[in-house]
Amino acid sequence: MHQKIDYVVVGSGLTGAIVANSLFKAGRSVKILERRDHPAGLCFDEFHESGLLYQVHGPHAFRTNSDELWEWLQSYSKFYPFKLSIQTLIDGNFYVWPPKESAIKHFCQGNTEPHFHGIPKNFEEASLKKMPKIIYEKFVKSYSEKQWGMEAHKLWLELSGRFNVKKDEDDDFLFGSRFQGLPIGGFTALVKKIIKDIPIHYGIDFKMDMVPNSCEKKLIFTGCIDELFDYKYGKLDYRGMRHETKFFKGKAERQNCPVYNFPSNTKPYIRSVDWDHWQEKLPTHNQDSLISYGYPVKPSNSEENAYPILTQSNRDRLAKYKLLAQKYPKIVLCGRLADFRYYDMNHALARGFEIAKQLLGDDYSGPNIVE
Repeated sequence: MHQKIDYVVVGSGLTGAIVANSLFKAGRSVKILERRDHPAGLCFDEFHESGLLYQVHGPHAFRTNSDELWEWLQSYSKFYPFKLSIQTLIDGNFYVWPPKESAIKHFCQGNTEPHFHGIPKNFEEASLKKMPKIIYEKFVKSYSEKQWGMEAHKLWLELSGRFNVKKDEDDDFLFGSRFQGLPIGGFTALVKKIIKDIPIHYGIDFKMDMVPNSCEKKLIFTGCIDELFDYKYGKLDYRGMRHETKFFKGKAERQNCPVYNFPSNTKPYIRSVDWDHWQEKLPTHNQDSLISYGYPVKPSNSEENAYPILTQSNRDRLAKYKLLAQKYPKIVLCGRLADFRYYDMNHALARGFEIAKQLLGDDYSGPNIVE
């Protein structure tokens, strides 16, 4: 006879790992089902034969303003300081991203007023409310259209909230969060510590007909909500990113900062990541470079789904799936794919704690996170 399990968590990315950990620590029986052959989802990293640690699915830099979240993570892994900086290639020269006032003055020759002054209705108008038209076109429009495969005026308003023009006295780092860093040994090692002693089964392609006999109480699903319901209302649209990692002998390809952006279509990739900058300590023998190139793509399968495309048609379709999900009270949906939300790492973790608190009530002992 199979042992009865209280909870099953489908997916071992950040949100799923946090839910499983919280339930396990509260004395609940729980197991994890994972489609891939490894934990940590898109945060998965591994050591290259050169000795450099790199993130297989593209760069993730952790940040938070929450003391409680930072302290909780430190109990599983120490972090070393890392603040992400990005430069973007414009007209043959690299400039700090987001653009600084000095760059605006350079390109605009004195006329630095934002181009749009009304109430923005989309990404393009919201971006133009922050900057002159020429800056928008050089730094924002071309990159965004290359990234999303859509005309900028069709992108959703909230996307513009991910950047602002920087003052010249600001530092060159992308984020200003109080706590920033990378876990010693990588994100995969961190997730393995978080889910230590919890049974996990790899290579499980979870289907809806597996729900009834899956567990006694709740099934926490962190995969794609549309796929769970067999695309009953059609597919939700995502943008994916294909990554190509190359090893170079010598330092000729080494970058001046962790990430370069390439807005122009003259190059097929949209960014390059120099993993030398991401190491806690470079191997003493290292004289070489490991570079990953990111190519925006339309996903060919759900495992390639990276960035939800939050157009109104997708929001309407999502609403139908959420209404359908209410007919299955045993299922709890959470995470980037199940929520169809653009989560940063801190938000994905916070979402896991939020769900755990809902499930455990007074037995919840985890952090209370406000980001």
